Amino acid sequence: MFLVNEAEIQRLAVAANLIVTDNVGLSATLTTRDHEVSDGGVFDGQPLPLLSDVSASLGMSWVDPRFFRVDAGLGYDGEREGFLGGGYELDPTFTASASISKETRDKRWSFGAGLRGILNDTQEIAPGVEQSPITASLSLARRW
Repeated sequence: MFLVNEAEIQRLAVAANLIVTDNVGLSATLTTRDHEVSDGGVFDGQPLPLLSDVSASLGMSWVDPRFFRVDAGLGYDGEREGFLGGGYELDPTFTASASISKETRDKRWSFGAGLRGILNDTQEIAPGVEQSPITASLSLARRW
């Protein structure tokens, strides 16, 4: 059961970006969360289900002067409660992603493609629910 009338989430994120060369950049983010149900009911003070206390990501971007961009990243999401009131803990998850994009010379159009979860077989996203985390995306963007 996941019905909650009111909850509090306090989050602190620390991010760092580093330009390695004219074409390569690195990024890292660490996020901590304090979260709990605050509706005064029977689960008051319990952590919210499916939300971890810590997550982190690392990324790298390479930009080609001919308007190509390649991104790769790794993500971590810590242990999570599966139900309100506890009793079932979901394992931490690791994900990897990669994407490529191309802009037109006038930078008005951008075309992209990406894959997320490419190193995982399956992962438990809710108690007893496993899925293949691989997600594909295609994008087309127009700048006005």
